[in-house]
Amino acid sequence: MKDAILAKLCAQCEDYYAEAMRLMSKDSVKQMWDREWVQQVSGKQAALHAQTHYYQALVCKQNKEVGQEIARLTCAMELFREAQ
Repeated sequence: MKDAILAKLCAQCEDYYAEAMRLMSKDSVKQMWDREWVQQVSGKQAALHAQTHYYQALVCKQNKEVGQEIARLTCAMELFREAQ
Protein backbone atom coordinates (compact mmCIF):
# COMPACT_ATOMS: atom_id res chain seq x y z
CA MET A 1 0.00 0.00 0.00
CA LYS A 2 1.07 3.55 -0.48
CA ASP A 3 2.43 5.38 2.52
CA ALA A 4 -0.21 8.12 2.35
CA ILE A 5 -3.00 5.54 2.54
CA LEU A 6 -1.31 3.79 5.46
CA ALA A 7 -0.98 7.13 7.27
CA LYS A 8 -4.69 7.81 6.80
CA LEU A 9 -5.61 4.31 8.02
CA CYS A 10 -3.45 4.71 11.11
CA ALA A 11 -5.00 8.11 11.81
CA GLN A 12 -8.51 6.66 11.54
CA CYS A 13 -7.64 3.76 13.85
CA GLU A 14 -6.15 6.23 16.32
CA ASP A 15 -9.45 8.14 16.27
CA TYR A 16 -11.30 4.91 17.04
CA TYR A 17 -9.05 4.22 20.02
CA ALA A 18 -9.50 7.81 21.22
CA GLU A 19 -13.27 7.35 21.06
CA ALA A 20 -12.96 4.05 22.94
CA MET A 21 -10.90 5.80 25.63
CA ARG A 22 -13.50 8.54 25.91
CA LEU A 23 -16.31 6.04 26.28
CA MET A 24 -14.37 3.86 28.73
CA SER A 25 -13.71 6.92 30.92
CA LYS A 26 -17.38 7.75 31.47
CA ASP A 27 -18.41 7.52 35.10
CA SER A 28 -21.29 5.16 34.35
CA VAL A 29 -19.01 2.45 32.92
CA LYS A 30 -15.61 3.32 34.39
CA GLN A 31 -15.88 0.68 37.13
CA MET A 32 -16.47 -2.08 34.57
CA TRP A 33 -12.91 -1.91 33.23
CA ASP A 34 -9.71 -2.99 34.87
CA ARG A 35 -7.05 -0.32 34.98
CA GLU A 36 -4.91 -2.43 32.66
CA TRP A 37 -7.52 -2.17 29.89
CA VAL A 38 -7.47 1.60 29.95
CA GLN A 39 -3.67 1.59 29.85
CA GLN A 40 -3.72 -0.91 26.97
CA VAL A 41 -6.09 1.24 24.91
CA SER A 42 -4.07 4.36 25.69
CA GLY A 43 -0.84 2.64 24.62
CA LYS A 44 -2.36 1.44 21.36
CA GLN A 45 -3.66 4.93 20.64
CA ALA A 46 -0.18 6.40 21.18
CA ALA A 47 1.38 3.70 18.99
CA LEU A 48 -1.05 4.39 16.17
CA HIS A 49 -0.38 8.11 16.48
CA ALA A 50 3.33 7.34 16.13
CA GLN A 51 2.70 5.14 13.11
CA THR A 52 0.71 7.94 11.51
CA HIS A 53 3.69 10.27 11.85
CA TYR A 54 6.07 7.58 10.60
CA TYR A 55 4.11 6.91 7.41
CA GLN A 56 3.56 10.62 6.89
CA ALA A 57 7.35 11.05 7.18
CA LEU A 58 7.76 8.53 4.37
CA VAL A 59 5.38 10.62 2.26
CA CYS A 60 7.47 13.69 3.06
CA LYS A 61 10.60 11.78 2.00
CA GLN A 62 9.01 10.98 -1.36
CA ASN A 63 8.11 14.66 -1.79
CA LYS A 64 11.65 15.70 -0.77
CA GLU A 65 10.37 17.67 2.26
CA VAL A 66 13.37 16.89 4.45
CA GLY A 67 12.61 19.26 7.33
CA GLN A 68 9.08 18.00 7.77
CA GLU A 69 10.30 14.40 7.44
CA ILE A 70 12.80 14.86 10.28
CA ALA A 71 10.18 16.56 12.47
CA ARG A 72 7.68 13.75 11.93
CA LEU A 73 10.27 11.04 12.60
CA THR A 74 11.31 12.78 15.82
CA CYS A 75 7.69 13.03 16.90
CA ALA A 76 7.12 9.37 16.00
CA MET A 77 10.08 8.26 18.12
CA GLU A 78 8.78 10.20 21.14
CA LEU A 79 5.30 8.74 20.71
CA PHE A 80 6.65 5.19 20.38
CA ARG A 81 8.51 5.69 23.67
CA GLU A 82 5.28 6.85 25.32
CA ALA A 83 3.41 3.85 23.96
CA GLN A 84 5.73 1.35 25.64
